[in-house]
Amino acid sequence: MSKLFHVKRNTIVILSAVIFTCLFWNFLGRQKEDVQKRGVFKPSSQTLQPAVDSEGIPQPSIELKSGVFSSEKPLFDQLVDAGMTPRMVQKVVESLKGDVDFRRVKAGVSWDLRFLDDLPCQFTLHLSPIDVFDVHDLGAKPVAIRRQIDVFTEVEYYRGEIQTSLYEAFSHVPKGIGLAVKVAEVFAWDIDFYQDPRKGDHFEFLVETAYVERGGKKEFLNYKRILCGKYFGQRDVFDAYLFEDEKGKDAYYNSKGQSLIRDVLRSPLKFVRVTSSFRGRRFHPILKKRRPHNGVDYGAPKNTPVMAVADGVVKSAGWLGRGAGKGVTIKHKGQMLTQYFHLNKVRKGIKSGKRVRQGQVIGYVGKTGLATGYHLHFGMKIKGKYVNPQKQKFQPGLPISKKRKPAFLSKVREYEQKVASFAGPISLAEIKAAP
Repeated sequence: MSKLFHVKRNTIVILSAVIFTCLFWNFLGRQKEDVQKRGVFKPSSQTLQPAVDSEGIPQPSIELKSGVFSSEKPLFDQLVDAGMTPRMVQKVVESLKGDVDFRRVKAGVSWDLRFLDDLPCQFTLHLSPIDVFDVHDLGAKPVAIRRQIDVFTEVEYYRGEIQTSLYEAFSHVPKGIGLAVKVAEVFAWDIDFYQDPRKGDHFEFLVETAYVERGGKKEFLNYKRILCGKYFGQRDVFDAYLFEDEKGKDAYYNSKGQSLIRDVLRSPLKFVRVTSSFRGRRFHPILKKRRPHNGVDYGAPKNTPVMAVADGVVKSAGWLGRGAGKGVTIKHKGQMLTQYFHLNKVRKGIKSGKRVRQGQVIGYVGKTGLATGYHLHFGMKIKGKYVNPQKQKFQPGLPISKKRKPAFLSKVREYEQKVASFAGPISLAEIKAAP
C-alpha cells in the first residue's frame, strides 16, 4: 500500500512538472507575441572579431549592436538596454549638440554601438546616406565626428507613357514623385499637368542622379538636374535643353534657343485637378444660386503648398472676407493681379508690401470662406478685368544670343547623342547609366 502511494505521488509530481513547464513556455510565447505586436525594440548583435586568431593568440573581442529609432521606445532606453550607462548616453547626446536635434529624428533612423572587450567604445548615427556621425571615446570624453561620404553622379535615361497622370507614370521608380516634380518644373511654363496630358502622351529625358557607396553597393541619394527632355503630347511637342543664361545660371531653352521661362506659371499648384473652370455663370453650391465664377478651382489635399505664379508685391494677405476666406492677392507688372482664396493658412512672412518671387510658396490649401471642400480658387485680373488664367499666353524670356548660339547648338547635339546611345526598348522603370 505504501509503495503504491509513493508511485502515485511520483506520477502526480511528474505530471505537475510537465503541466507547469507547458504553461510557462506558453506564457513566454505570449509575452514574445505581445512584444512583437507592440513593436518593442530589441537590438541586433553580431561579433565582428573572434576571441583568438588563427594561431590561437587571444584577440580583443569586438561586438556590434544595431537598432533604429522607434516611437515605442526612446533612444535613451534602447542604448541603456544595449549596454551603455545613463551618463554615457547623456554625454553622447551632448557631443552631437549643434549637429543633431534628437527631438526631430524620425522613426526608422538607424544607429550602431560598437563594443571592445564588452565595453562600449563607439556610437554611430545614420541620419541619412550622407549624414553619418561617429562618436568615439565613450568611456571618457565622447568626441563626435561627421563622416566624410563620397557622392558620385551618373547620367540616366528615362522614357515613359502617360496612362492617367505624370505622377502615376513615375510611380515605379525610386523617389518617383520627386522626379515627376522636376520634369513638371522644366515644362511648367508650357504644360499644365492638371489638364493638358492625355493618355498615350510620352516623354524621354536625361537626368543626373546622385549615389553614395554603402557596404560595397551604390545607394540612391537623390536626383539632380534634368539635362534635356522631350514631351510628345497629342496637342504639341515640347523640348528642353539645359544651358547657362547670360548671367551664368542654369536655364532651359527649346531646340531653337528660345527660353522656356515665362513671366507667369501655368498653374499655382502641382499635381492636382481642376474642379471648376472659369465661366460666366455657374450654380454656387453654398449660396444656391447662379453667379459668375471668375477663376479656376483646383481640388487638392489640405495644406498643399500654393505658389505665386509670377514675381510681384503682396497687396493683401490674411482674412479677405466671408466669401474668399483666408487668402493672398499679388500685384504684378503689366497691370496684372492674381488671387489665391480659401487657404487654410498664409505662409509666415507673407504680408502686404512683401515682394515675392515666381514659384515661392505663399500659403496652403484649405476650405475657409464659402467652400464645400479643400481647394484653391485662383483668380486673375488684367487691367482691372477678370480673365481666364488657363487661356492666357505670356511672352518667353530672352533667347540665346547670336554670339552664344553655336555653343548652344553644340550642347544640344551632345545631349541628343547621349540619348541615342540608350538603344533598345527601355521601360520607365528601367535605369541605365550613360557611358
